[in-house]
Amino acid sequence: MPIKVVIADDSMIAREGVEHILATEPELDVVAAVGGLGELAAAVDRERPDVVLTDLRMPPSLTDEGIRFANQLRETHPDIAVIVLSQYEEPRFALMLIETGSDRRGYLLKERLYDHTQLRAAIEAVVQGGAVIDPKLVDALVSGKARMANSPIAQLTPREQDTETLLFWR
Repeated sequence: MPIKVVIADDSMIAREGVEHILATEPELDVVAAVGGLGELAAAVDRERPDVVLTDLRMPPSLTDEGIRFANQLRETHPDIAVIVLSQYEEPRFALMLIETGSDRRGYLLKERLYDHTQLRAAIEAVVQGGAVIDPKLVDALVSGKARMANSPIAQLTPREQDTETLLFWR
């Protein structure tokens, strides 16, 4: 039985490009391709896909709809996997995606997908319960954690850190 896929991207070219690429994979079945958050929610309810491939930013607000939808699915449809396909190479977005658990989640950079086998492998991995994060983002997350550990702020007591945070936000 093929893996049922819903694609969501506000760029018609990107959406149809991903759909065209996946059409070459007999084990994948694109059941819907939509351009916004409302259409995505309706497609998921109607089609009950195995995986959603979503852009990070879509209408209506063009902020982080893809991640917010993935986190909502964690509550409403925990069996549906989600891969965020993004042009934004910002580790904070990957962290937002996996902060409630990394199982069945992926964050890939569009520019670093070089062939259809990479995308197919990522889809298969998340559908089977795994996680896939672009290695470039993993490197950024690890180096950011190392910088934090070596920061003078890391040497503060918990009370000093609370005070520092309050001063920072004023």
